[in-house]
Amino acid sequence: MIYNILFTFYLNMNTLEVMPYSAPIHLREGGYRYLKSILPSSLPPCRLMEAPGAPRYVFMPSQCTLRSTRPKAIFFLNRSENPAVGDQCRKLSASDALNRLFTSALIPYQMNLSYIRFFQRLLPLCHEIIYHDAPFAASVLEAYHD
Repeated sequence: MIYNILFTFYLNMNTLEVMPYSAPIHLREGGYRYLKSILPSSLPPCRLMEAPGAPRYVFMPSQCTLRSTRPKAIFFLNRSENPAVGDQCRKLSASDALNRLFTSALIPYQMNLSYIRFFQRLLPLCHEIIYHDAPFAASVLEAYHD
């Protein structure tokens, strides 16, 4: 089984800059325990919130940027619980990338020519990371970090 992970960010359609945005991170028990086990430092203080279906550990990231930046890449992350799937990072084809971009928009905008052209400008940046081993995904992301 593969799980999609959703991160929210705002991207300026004209400049392709990612705008600063911080939101609390919500983790289920398993995700919270796993992060605690692999991080070199402790997680920020968390609050346990009861939610329908499963309680969540909620915390604010400790390092948030205040400046906009241009992305070097856009990654669609898919975690697999099956070790046989193997860790991989691949550049998405134009059609796969366009499909992912259309279906990942937080707000379902009306499709128009300027919106489609905006997505076309993003196509060369799109990659997919399928991982079982979280340090593999982290190493790929770190390679693109300033």
